[in-house]
Amino acid sequence: MTMRRLLRIATLGAGALVAGCGGRTLIDLDERGDASRAEPYLDAEILRDDGLAPVSAPDAKGALDASGTDAASQVDARDAGRWVEAPTFCAPAGALDSLDVWSDDRGVYVLTSQYLADEVVQFDSGSGWTPVYRAPTRSSLMRLTGFVDGPLVLYGEATCGIRFLSAGAAQCSAGASFAQSVHTVRPDLAYAVQNDRVLWYQGGLWTQLGDPLQPAGQVQGQSVWSNGDASVVAATQGRVFVASGTSTFVAQPKVPPNDFRSAWGFATDDLWVGDSAGNLVHGDGSAWTVAWTDPACGGRPIRGMWGHRGSLYFYTDSSVGVRDASGVRTIFDEGCNAPDVVTGLWGNSPSEVFFVVRRGGPVSPACGVASVFLFDGLAARPL
Repeated sequence: MTMRRLLRIATLGAGALVAGCGGRTLIDLDERGDASRAEPYLDAEILRDDGLAPVSAPDAKGALDASGTDAASQVDARDAGRWVEAPTFCAPAGALDSLDVWSDDRGVYVLTSQYLADEVVQFDSGSGWTPVYRAPTRSSLMRLTGFVDGPLVLYGEATCGIRFLSAGAAQCSAGASFAQSVHTVRPDLAYAVQNDRVLWYQGGLWTQLGDPLQPAGQVQGQSVWSNGDASVVAATQGRVFVASGTSTFVAQPKVPPNDFRSAWGFATDDLWVGDSAGNLVHGDGSAWTVAWTDPACGGRPIRGMWGHRGSLYFYTDSSVGVRDASGVRTIFDEGCNAPDVVTGLWGNSPSEVFFVVRRGGPVSPACGVASVFLFDGLAARPL
């Protein structure tokens, strides 16, 4: 299936066409200023002839299943063969300040950004990479997530720390200048952490949820996960916080005294966090225990997590692993002190797990310093 995108522009400003990688064309959506401004950049509508719905408001497909498992995890597994002939991902030329990945049943999205240059989101449904967003940026630390079948979410360090991206334009959603983590649950519910505050998105607005994480002003949340009933925040200073519903987040006793970097969960009695010493730490509702420690490189920090029906995928700076009923196994490893860095991971099913690597060693001059990998349940290979 070939994708072709047409852009109907009502107000373009100084938009210009620029050559993309592999002969593709990128549309410069805005040259008027910082991409993180609160207003939409232009009034644009993306038309498609590939049968895909426009990137617009999320719908009921974002709902939780009966077990409370995250909606993004419930996408039916597709034949990984749909990716076999897809052209290789090409990043913009030059060094990258941000590189992240997110996916749902539409396909896989990759964010790249360069300070004082551009942030670009590219999309692949299995038939090749297509740019769906490009705008100037003054941000150096940006991440990507999204609502299933709905808007993408750009978050991080910016004038506007959380922006919703739909129809090729980004609009400010929360005015916080920095969001460390955003987790979407369903179309009308999402969570974020900003320093010692937990925010939640409900009814179209972001508001603070509960009291600040304690000790206020000293601890900083790093990652948040929630299914709407149970929520967990991984934080600095050896702190893990858990809340039920809209209650205040409570620090958990007897967890390792390390900075926690990542969080995920499957149920109230099945919560996970990863720390700076390479520990996967599990909470069963009554106690927290170290379930696994990275044996390589003195224990590499667990930077991020994504889960699917009890299987927990995670990444360090130079490796990707999965913990499931059979134990923990490595599916990608660059070794210690590697110049290449894993910077993001997300998936749809055990046969569609994506991760991105920023190359620090020799790279292809034609396609930049970023690589996108697909783990199809058997092996990891570049897209």
